[in-house]
This record gives sequence, C-alpha cells and structure tokens, in this order.
Amino acid sequence: MAPRLPTGFISIAEAQSKRDGKEYDIIGVCTDYLPPAQSGGTDLTTKLTLWDVSCLDGSGVGHDGMTVRFFAKNMWQLPRAEEVGDVLVLRNVRTKNYRNGSQWFGLSSFDTKWNTIPGGALLAGDEANLADIQERTAYDGRSSTDAKQGPPPTIQVLKYAQEILQIKDPATLRGPPKSTALDQATIIKANGGQPPAMAQKLRLLKDLADPHDHDGYQFVDLVGEVRRVYHGGNPVEVRVTDYTENALLFNYTHEGQEGCASTTNYWPGPWGQMTITVCAWDEHAEHLRQMAFKQEIQVGMYVRMKNVQIKLDRNGGMMQGHIRGVPGSSRSSLEFLRPREAEADKDLKDLLRRRRDYNIAVKAKSIGFQQDGASTTKRKDRDDAEAPTEPQKKLKGKNKKRKEQKKKAGKMGGKPDNDEASVVANSESLSNQHVRCEAIEIPLTAISSILNTEQLERKTPDGSAYELPFQNCKYKSKVQVIDFFPDKLEDFATPYRTSDYEVLSDHESDDDSVVSLDFARNNPDEVRWEWHFFLMVQDPQPTKAQKALQNIPDQPTMLLQVVGQDGDYLLNMEACDLRNSPQTFATLKEKLFVLWGDLEEKKMEHSKTGQELQDEGVVISSKSFECLIKEYGVNARTKDGLIVDDEWERMFRLFKTNIG
Repeated sequence: MAPRLPTGFISIAEAQSKRDGKEYDIIGVCTDYLPPAQSGGTDLTTKLTLWDVSCLDGSGVGHDGMTVRFFAKNMWQLPRAEEVGDVLVLRNVRTKNYRNGSQWFGLSSFDTKWNTIPGGALLAGDEANLADIQERTAYDGRSSTDAKQGPPPTIQVLKYAQEILQIKDPATLRGPPKSTALDQATIIKANGGQPPAMAQKLRLLKDLADPHDHDGYQFVDLVGEVRRVYHGGNPVEVRVTDYTENALLFNYTHEGQEGCASTTNYWPGPWGQMTITVCAWDEHAEHLRQMAFKQEIQVGMYVRMKNVQIKLDRNGGMMQGHIRGVPGSSRSSLEFLRPREAEADKDLKDLLRRRRDYNIAVKAKSIGFQQDGASTTKRKDRDDAEAPTEPQKKLKGKNKKRKEQKKKAGKMGGKPDNDEASVVANSESLSNQHVRCEAIEIPLTAISSILNTEQLERKTPDGSAYELPFQNCKYKSKVQVIDFFPDKLEDFATPYRTSDYEVLSDHESDDDSVVSLDFARNNPDEVRWEWHFFLMVQDPQPTKAQKALQNIPDQPTMLLQVVGQDGDYLLNMEACDLRNSPQTFATLKEKLFVLWGDLEEKKMEHSKTGQELQDEGVVISSKSFECLIKEYGVNARTKDGLIVDDEWERMFRLFKTNIG
C-alpha cells in the first residue's frame, strides 16, 4: 500500500503535470544535487531532483523524479542536501517549462520555503525520536532571518518522509559530482571570503594529470604543432606535440616508424613521449576533413585547442584528448595560428622556443626530423650562405683544364711568375666605371693570390706544418665575369619560407627554407624572395702580347656567390618572382648587361653547340670591375646533404658592390 500524502501536499507526478502556474507544496527524496553556483545573471542557483512513489514506472515523470531549480541572492537562502537520500519539504513551488519547450521542471519563487530532513536519521529512527528530528530540522544550523526555512515539519510529514525513503532503492541514489574550482570559488565568495586565483586552463603535455584521478572530468586548453592528421574515419585524429614529455603518451622511437616503413605511415617526429592524439568529433571533425580535402592542413601547422577532454584510450594505457561540438554554438574549439602571431601570444612563443631547442638537439644527434609539410630544402643563414651545391660543382667542373691550372697555381709554393699589380693593371678590357664598391682606399688583391693556398699554411710552436681549411678575410679585387649560374636569369631569385623563429628575441636566423615554385605561388603570404646566384670570375685578362711577353699563365677562376641583401645592394632592386614580373625581369637584364656585357648572349649561343664559354677563341665583351669579396668556410656535405665532421669548404661571396 502506497504511503498517504500529508494534508496540503501533492505528489511529484501531479506537480510535474501542473500547467496552471499555481504554487503547490511537495515532499521528495533527493536523488541528485548540484552545489550552488553563479547563474548567468547576478543570482546564485542550485538544482535538485526529487522523487516519491508516484515516480514509479508508468507515472510519466521519470525514474529519478522531477528537477527543481532554485535562485537566490545569498547562499543561505538556498536549500541544501548534505547528501543524496535526504528528504526535502518544499512549499510554494510552481511548474515551468524550459524556453517554451517540452521539458517541465519545478521553479522556486520569492515565497518558496523549504526544510531538509537528514535521510540517515529517518532510516535509523523510530516514532519516539521523530520529535528530536523535528526539532533539529526546524533549526538546521541557520541563524539568519533571511533564510527561507519553512515551518517545522509535522510528525505526519516526518512519517511520510520515512516511508517513501524506505521504498526508494538506495542503489539508485547517485552521489553529487565533485565540485569544480568555479563552484568552490562561488561558495567562498558568497560567504564573504576571497577565493584563490583560478588555475590557468592552458596545460603543457608534461603537466597533464593521470585521467584515473579525474574520472574523465579533466578539461584543458592545448597549444601545439600538428604532426599528423588521420581524416578517413570518425572521429578525425590529430596528433599534436608541444615538445614536452608525459609518461602516459605513446613512445615514438626513431627506429620504429609506427610499425611500418611506408611513406604514408612514416612518423615525422618528434621522438619519445611528446605527442598526444586528439580525437575531433561533430563539427570539428567535419571542419578538419574539409581542410584536408583542400590541402589546407599539413605537418608543421600550429593550433590552439580549447576545452579538450583528457581521458585514457580504449585500452586504458595511453592518454588521449577529445574535442566535441556544442549543439547550437558557432564557436570553434580549433584555432590555427601563424608564427608571426607569437609577437602577441606568449603561449605560441614558448612553443616556438621549445621547438627550436628540440630541433637543435636532434640535429646534433643526426636524427631525422620533418619540420613541416612543405617541399623544402633546408639551408643556412642568408648571411652565411650554404656549402657548395650542384650549381657550384657544375661550374667548377666545366673545364678540367682550368681546374688543373688553378690547382697548379695554388700548389707551386710561391706566387705566380707575373707581378700581381701587372695582372690587375695591364688589362685588355677597360675598367667598368658603372660598377663600384666601397672602401676605395684598400689595395687590390689578385684572384690568383687569394686562391693561392700558400697563405693557408701554418706551423705550430714546435714546428709542425698544417694547413687551414679557410680564412675569415675580406679582400678588394678587380675581376672579370666569365660565366654565371643558374643558366636562366629567371632563376636568379629564389623563394624561401620565412623562419618560424623570427619572433624570438634570441633567434639567429638559421632555419630558412628554400621552397618549390608551386608552394611559393600557392602561399604568397608565407614566402619571400631573395637573390641567389653565382658569378664565375677571374683576374682581368691581359692582351695576348702582354701575356706572351710576361709569361703569364692562364688565370684560375673563382666562384662568387651573390645572396640576399648583397644581391639587393648589387642590383639596387629587391628580388621577386621573375617569371611573373616581366618589367622587373627586363630591368634585371639591363643591369646584368652593364655587369657582364654580352655574356648572356654568348652563353646561349654556345649552349646550342656544346662549346664552353672558357674554350679557346671565345671572346667576351665584359669589362673588369672592382669589388669586395668575403672568404669564409662552411661544413662540407655528402651527396645526400649530410654534414661531414671536421671537413670544410672555402667559400667566396660578393658584398658592398653596386651597379650604378
């Protein structure tokens, strides 16, 4: 037989069905309870779920009961349940629906009163001690006259509460969820205290806590770099690193490439436990699929992920993240970032710094690491150009005869038979007055003397001989251009991707990347152009009569590299995509004609016949000019581009020289 309701009260089922807006009184067992928190306005709010026997199957109310929401200005004006299983007596409550929808719930009003009856005391007590419970319930520890306490419950009410509580299955009572930091701060502030500063939601991977300790309620923000995207299924998986380690992440070893050596499964790095898999669901998954279809997402992009739920994977061994959509919300949890935004974004700047430090570390260990998804060739700083490349090797090997003469001139153990000044001064070609250099007071040094390896020979204090691989020196010389590379002038300007680390105050620009023309045209905002070409020069050639009279041998040749700002200074123009800039290209041809005369026309003619420009009988109209030259050294490299330890290449570079 169902318990009999006390006079003046209605059942939970009847309260749920009321639509007239009138107030009523109810009694129910608390089956769920949310601690007080700040509402969307200025009030505090809490929510309880109440049950009685009318909620049993077939009532239409629901197995757990009816939800009742309370709003108040102060904490003590809200009812509280010490734990689920307590019985609440509510007076002057009405039923309201949510946003004119089908969901109905109880709502407090200004006149709402309440009493909380401890469930444990009801179950343990008999009729004799109900009076004691009645007295305790009337006070409830609240002395404020503003408290919304109702009149003390009657013995009839207490008996009814005891009966329905005995019918309710304790196994169906859920404990209240753990209070969040926001809940705790709200309670402390409402009681006049000063809540502690809220912890920052952004987390590094190394700081993520074990999900076992959070029951799946760990939500964080991440800033990281995309290392792989798998968009074929649902969810879309994004593997992200912030270059910090966590023992609960998958350990990528350099030898094992995700269990497969194929191109598609090759892991680009970083190595170790630095990468988390984030599963994107709902609209986030669709957004990533669209980006992948348009090839707008690739390795090396930076992303901010908001409200990532940190859980364990299906096997319960590895940590992973989840990003889910919010129905009706237009806000995205994914924000892709550009390196230049790090100027105003400390989190991104810190990520770039860790990435750079990791890159330096793996380079020192000669471990492969794919930095981004673009087709790039890594090169050294624009101000300290790279080691000899195929263009240089091609020019060096064009004429074996001249190469041997250069070697002979350097290894003879002394200066050439001719006087250096006569080689420079007694020139068949007149000086080019349209090409000038700075530091006019510095004496001239012949190319043959610069290339003479005798000046690299040294002795230790004990007399042992050794040879320097190069010298860090600057020279002023008078030269004549006899060849150039690349063969096409359109290739004199090279596209490069700007370094991600340029925003770092301690950055030394050592990680720029030469990119393909296709990448440059598809990503104009991420690419800059710079000059990068080579001039083959030699000392000015004397007349044949002077050459015979003074017994002057054929002169050795030097490769002069023209790169970056030195090219801007030489040509007095900035580099650009010459294939798509016809006016700039025409200006470049005019400038270079001033520098080397009809050299380009001669080269085009002889390329058809296979004859080299340096062959006997080929006459070039280029005039000699004075220029400044830097000598320096770079690490030698293998054919595969790997650095050879303790081996160096002498390099020469044009600087502070201008075509007027």
